[in-house]
Amino acid sequence: MNKTIKTFLKITLGSIIITLNFCFLHSYYNILINIYNLINYETQETQETQETQETQETQETQETHDKISLISYNIHHGYNFCKITIEQIIKELNIINCDIICLQEIHTIDQYNTIKTKLNNDYLYSHYFNGLGIYSKYNIEIKKEHIYNNVSLQFLNYNFNVYPKTVFLYSKITIKNSHFYLLNTHLSADITGYKQYNELLELNTFLEDKMNKPVIITGDFNIKDNIDNIDNIDKINNFSTVKLPYTYPSYFPCLQLDRIFYKKIKILNKNIIKTYNSDHFPILCEFKLT
Repeated sequence: MNKTIKTFLKITLGSIIITLNFCFLHSYYNILINIYNLINYETQETQETQETQETQETQETQETHDKISLISYNIHHGYNFCKITIEQIIKELNIINCDIICLQEIHTIDQYNTIKTKLNNDYLYSHYFNGLGIYSKYNIEIKKEHIYNNVSLQFLNYNFNVYPKTVFLYSKITIKNSHFYLLNTHLSADITGYKQYNELLELNTFLEDKMNKPVIITGDFNIKDNIDNIDNIDKINNFSTVKLPYTYPSYFPCLQLDRIFYKKIKILNKNIIKTYNSDHFPILCEFKLT
C-alpha cells in the first residue's frame, strides 16, 4: 500500500476511533480498531522514546529506601476493546509493584475493594471516592476529597447540571520522618475544554496555600497542552512537569491526557507502559523527597 495513502487512512481511522470513544460508542469503534490494526501491522514495540531512554541512562544510583515509585493509571472501568480486563490490570499492578498506585475510572466501590484484595499484601493503606483510588505501602495520614463545582445551566430559576461530578483526592503520605502531599484527579471529558478550564481554576486556588510543601499531582486531565490553566499550575504555583510521551488512546496514542506535576521533590526516573488493558497507558515516576 502506498505510504501516503496508508498514513492518511491511519490518521482518519484514528480520529474516528477517538471521537467514538469520547461519545461512548464502544460497540462501533471495535470494528474500526480491527481495520486500523490491519493497516498498521508493523510492530511499534521497538520504538522507544528517546527522552525516556536518556532519563534511564542518566539515572543516579540511589539507595532503595530513598526511592519512592508511583503509577497513575486510568483503568477505563476494567475493560477495553469491549473486553473485561480488570484481572489483567491487577496482575500488571502487582508485577510493576510501585509504592503508590493512583487509579482513575474505577467502576464501583466493589471493584475498588476487589483490586485492594488482590493487590500484593504490601498495600496496607488506601483511599477511595467517586471512581478515584489510591493504594499505598506508606501510611496515608490525611484523606480528603474535593468535589469540583459543577457547571450548570439556569432555566426558569432552576439549575440543571450538565456534567458528571468530578473530584480530586488529597492525601498526606508519611514516609519515615518525611511526608509529601498527593493529589489524584480526573477532570471532565468536555470536548470544548470549558469544564476542564474551570476545574483547573479550582485546583490552582486549592494549591495556593501549599507553596512550600512537597506535592505531587497526577491523574487524567482530559486536556491538550493549549489549555492556559495547565501552564498556570507551572507558573503560578511553581510546579514542574514530568514530560512523557502520548498516553491516549492506547491503540493510537496521539494525546497526552495523563500527567504528573511535582514540587519540592526530585524526579529520578519516568516512563510509560505500553499495555492495552485500558484505553490509556499508565504513567510512572520514581522520585526522592528533598
